[in-house]
Amino acid sequence: MEFEITADAPDAPDVAELIATHLAFSREASGPGNSFALETEALADPAVTFYSCRTGDDERLLLGVGALKTIDAATGEVKSMHTASAARGFGIGRALLAHLLDAAQQRGMARVNLETGTMDEFAPARALYHSVGFEDCPPFGDYTANEASVCMTIELEPPAAVPMITESDLTEVTEVNNDSDSDQPGESGESGESRSDHPGGTDG
Repeated sequence: MEFEITADAPDAPDVAELIATHLAFSREASGPGNSFALETEALADPAVTFYSCRTGDDERLLLGVGALKTIDAATGEVKSMHTASAARGFGIGRALLAHLLDAAQQRGMARVNLETGTMDEFAPARALYHSVGFEDCPPFGDYTANEASVCMTIELEPPAAVPMITESDLTEVTEVNNDSDSDQPGESGESGESRSDHPGGTDG
């Protein structure tokens, strides 16, 4: 299944419907007072970046949602992870989670936290979080220790630094280009074609 993950509006009709499904599931599974899922209005807060996963075709069907909440400059929180029932089993949740962690890393965050339920209904979510490196941790923020929820955290590596291009680098590139201009045609191979000139020429 081809899909795309992009920033989206939590109040878009199909998104709002999936969020309502997520809220109903969370409240029913967690019990009274134990659900911390965000309403649509809270997901529109400037501190929250909301993402949707949609099919890559013209229909743009909604497959899942997730959000990254900024706690402070160095810390984020995963919120509102939910995959549409018809889209489960295709790796949508894992792809959304990877996207959220990448977004946090690119912002320079050093840590991402989350809270989820301890009930059997949340077992697949806990397994997913543990599989990518989240570890159980003490409650953070306004969360409190209770039997219905568990908090997790993961440390992020700093984003890879982009090497600076110096004047000497540009000079070397210019010299290489000048040298290649003086080469005779056909010296690089008999046909002068690359694999990409043919259908399926790349490795994938």
